Formats: sequence, C-alpha cells, structure tokens
Amino acid sequence: MTHTLNQPRNSTKSSSFRVDLQGLRALAVLLVMCYHIWFSKVSGGVDIFLMLSAFFLTSSTARRISRGERPQLITGWLHRFSRLIPQAAVVIVSVVVAAWIILPSTRWLELIDQSKASLFYQQNWYLANHQVDYYAFNTSSASPLQHFWSLSVQGQIFILWPVVLAVSALVWKLFFSRFNFAWVAGAFFSAIFIGSLAFSINITANNQQVAYFHTGARLWEFALGSLLALALPWLSTLPEKIRRIAGWAGMITIVASGAVLDVQGQFPGFMALIPTMAAALIIAAPATRAWANPSGVLSLKPLVKLGDLSYGMYLWHWPMLVFYLEVSGNQKASFLAGTLLIAASIAASWCTTRFVEKPVIAWQNNLAFPHWMPSTGLKAISQIAVVAIGLGIASLSVTAWENNVEHRRALAASQTATDNPGGDCPRGLGSGTGGPDPAAGYRAGRRMADPGQPLRRVQQPR
Repeated sequence: MTHTLNQPRNSTKSSSFRVDLQGLRALAVLLVMCYHIWFSKVSGGVDIFLMLSAFFLTSSTARRISRGERPQLITGWLHRFSRLIPQAAVVIVSVVVAAWIILPSTRWLELIDQSKASLFYQQNWYLANHQVDYYAFNTSSASPLQHFWSLSVQGQIFILWPVVLAVSALVWKLFFSRFNFAWVAGAFFSAIFIGSLAFSINITANNQQVAYFHTGARLWEFALGSLLALALPWLSTLPEKIRRIAGWAGMITIVASGAVLDVQGQFPGFMALIPTMAAALIIAAPATRAWANPSGVLSLKPLVKLGDLSYGMYLWHWPMLVFYLEVSGNQKASFLAGTLLIAASIAASWCTTRFVEKPVIAWQNNLAFPHWMPSTGLKAISQIAVVAIGLGIASLSVTAWENNVEHRRALAASQTATDNPGGDCPRGLGSGTGGPDPAAGYRAGRRMADPGQPLRRVQQPR
C-alpha cells in the first residue's frame, strides 16, 4: 500500500482523481430518483453515496498522514461543511416557503421541527425518536425534508471519521511507525465494520424503523469505504481480467438491486452489503477508460456532469416530488410527470451549484490577503463565515415561520368555539401529539371546503 499512500507532496488532483467515480455517483443518484418517483423499493443508491463519501475522505487523509503531515481536524471539518451547507440551506429555505404556501397548517409545526433537525444534521435522530415508519406510504407522514436523514448521518460521520483517523495516526506514530499506516488504520476500521454490522443486523431484526435511521447501524457502510480506500493499492495488483469481470458484475448488481431486493424487515442489516459491495467491485475494477471496463461507461461525459450535480439532485428531487403530489392530488407520478421532475431536479441542482456552491468555493479559494497576514487562519475564518451565514439564513426563515405559526395559534386560541370550529381537532395530525390544537381550524376550513379530498399515498425516500 506504500506506493499509493506515499505520493509526493506535489502530486496534483488529476493524478489521483477518478472521473469514473463521478459517473458512479450519477448512477447512484439516478437510481434513487427513479425508485423514489416511480417505485416503492429501495435502490441502494443512498448506501453507495455513504460508502463513497468515506472512501474519498479516507483516501485523501491517509495519503497526507503517510507523508508525515498532521491530520487537520478543525480545518477539515470547516472545509467539508462550508461546501455542504450552502446548497442545503437554499433547499431548506425553499421548502419552508413552499410548505407555507402548499401544505396544510396541521403539518407546519412538525415541518418546522424537521427543518431545524435537517439544518443541524439531526434529522435521522428526529425520525428515529418519532418512530417514523419508513414504509408507511401516506401524505400524513411524508415530509419534504425526510430525505435529509442520510445527509445527517453523513454529516455526523464527517465529524467522527477525522477523529478516528487522527487516533489511528497517533497510535501508528507512537507504537507501529515501522509498519505502513494503512495497516493500523485498517485495524480501527475493521473493528468498526464488524461491530456496526453486527449491531445493524440485530437492530434491523428487532426494530427496523429505528435501524433505518440509526447512525450506529450505518457506520459499517462508511467503514467499508475506508477499508476499500486503504486496500485499493493491493487490490490493484490483482489480475485485470478478474477485476474487470468483478466490476461488470458489480455494475449489473447495482442496477438490478432495486428491482429484486425485498427490503421489508431486512434493510439495512446484511442486505445493504449487496449494493455497497457491488460498488466496491466497480471501484476496484481497472480505472482505464476503455469500453471493456466499467469505467468506460461511467466516464461518459453526461454521467460525469451529472455526478458533479449529484448532491444538489438528491437535495431537490424529493421535496419536488412531495409538493407535486400534494398539488396534483395524484397517488404517484406518471412517467411523463416523473421525467419532468427529474429534469427539474437537474436544473435546480445546476442553478444552486452554479450560482451558490461554486461562487462560495471560489470566494474561499481566491481571497487575497496582505503578505503579513496568516492566510491559513483567515481562510478558516472565511469558511466559518460561510457556515455561519448558511445556517443563519436558513434558521431565520424557519424562526420567522415558527413565529408566524405561534401568532396564528395565539389568535385562534383567543377565539370562541363557535368562531373556531376546528379547535377541537387533534393537535398537529402530522406531529403525533394529542390534545386540542387552536391552530387546527386553518386546516379544518380547508377540509370543509373540500370534504371529499382523498388521502394520497406517497413513497418515502430510501
């Protein structure tokens, strides 16, 4: 493993950047979108995303540690979150505005709580604590922010993983410096993989609703990506023909997983090994861009371009689907409507990537400071500013909405029962809490205006 991990300091991004892995990202997000919009089965795309995020993080960090550089915890955290938060904040603000206009008022309080949880990477715990049934396909439980559960898990790992790598580096330096760093880090991630997979299998069998959102039940997917990053130099020495055949087998498995896997009662658990191991086979396949290799297909320019937009595509597609079903009154999207939703998600992702994410990154990278000022420290300040502004803008919109709802509730509470016939309705039908709700009258008015409005079923994000 020394050859890959001990690259020279002046190595460039182009020498190690895998274009085909951008195509793999695109394939994963397209599968997620298609199965969300047209089907009600898991695609495995989210699991591939989780594994890939750990693969990239571990690859870059392990190379720096092997070159003798100290792991940078705070700057690493700022680097990642300053890139993630801007687009996420734009989507959350957009959802807040659209939900205030489109969704019934009985769902506002719950969505306000979910907006806060999503913004601060706690959505998975919110859904687990509220016992959300991931397979209950109805609009009363569907949330336009529910898909943030996976981003919350990923954000938590982005905080934890650099710590694990830093501890591994310390143990390596103090006790095992004569060995390659990959062996020491691999021991740590192997322990995480085994422990988390065992926990995931157990909790999935006993409480699948919690297991789906539980960070501990997902740690092994990230550990698998890290182990792959550390072992890839050794895997690359295997015969190309074997790796090529395995890569094509992985490609077929990823595409077919959503159609053949039975996820009821079995996912994540051991079942999630299928899409993640299939992705690992593709990553270990020859990276040469040739039609004989999976990389030849995954390196196609359209897929690579979509891979660059994959984060935004995932952010936008689910709320667009939820709001479309709410407005149209349909139980699911038709082929034409689904195609338009995918196109709209790609367009929205291009806009937020082009006009939000890239300008923010350029601003951080191109700041010019006087020679006597410490540029490293000031760049960290610029990253802190990006994170603070993103969180601040989104928080202000959520707070303004919450204050508006509380004001309406106070006005409704001051009315008599005759003036507010909806006051005896159960509080926040979507929030799961009991008791009368003074604000329920707003929804009651809509129900009386359209008493025959059917209850629609919506696929939950997987």
